[in-house]
Amino acid sequence: MLKKKFAAFIAVALIQLSSSAAFAAFADLDLVQVVYERNGGAEYATDLGNIRSGLSNYDVFKDGVWQTYIPIFAPVNNPANFSLVYFAFDRSTNQLWATGSSYNQIPPVINGSNAGIVGLKSGTTSMYSLYNSQGGSYYTGLTSNYNSYKNRLSTPVGSLANTINAATRANTEASLASLTYSNTITQSLYYWPDATTTVASEKVGMRVASITSYVTVTPIPPAFLLMGSGLVGLAGMRKRIKVEI
Repeated sequence: MLKKKFAAFIAVALIQLSSSAAFAAFADLDLVQVVYERNGGAEYATDLGNIRSGLSNYDVFKDGVWQTYIPIFAPVNNPANFSLVYFAFDRSTNQLWATGSSYNQIPPVINGSNAGIVGLKSGTTSMYSLYNSQGGSYYTGLTSNYNSYKNRLSTPVGSLANTINAATRANTEASLASLTYSNTITQSLYYWPDATTTVASEKVGMRVASITSYVTVTPIPPAFLLMGSGLVGLAGMRKRIKVEI
């Protein structure tokens, strides 16, 4: 009985430790992956960590270009119905990062001025509150939720709450239709030092990296991978306890 209680205590402790270490809250400056069904349905989001830290778990520097390889943390049984976008925003400095729909494309252009990011600031506040209601770095829900990415930032599609101008908003999100024929999709990541700029040349996104997304057999959020390793360690510990006692 004592051994069972001890093992149960260790299990609870490991789960709590893995949760506090792995479940980071969605926040400014974090690169967020969003996958959602365009015609209504599921929405998935994953917080990949602070974009300024370089996403060291994923980055590769090759031929003078940052190339980032990230799994798609969502079940996409019918890829043609899904859109994929990555973005990061800092409301204190108005820095903005967002992917395009492909690697070789016309860069997205922002509207600029304060009016151009009012919707982005209010939209991310509400969306992060929704995502953080699940208490982790991974969110799954419905696009019909009022504070979903689709409703707050993508409507009209690809506009980042009207931060991206209408002429180039189609260049912001990628369709996963190509995953029907390939396991990967590559997008450019663009950067705007100041999303409130009124200078025409500064409104054009600067390509700073490429992001290649890929599907796995069973997409698993990184937080759950960390928790799984802790539980594997627990199993080994229990075996040692049985041998020693």
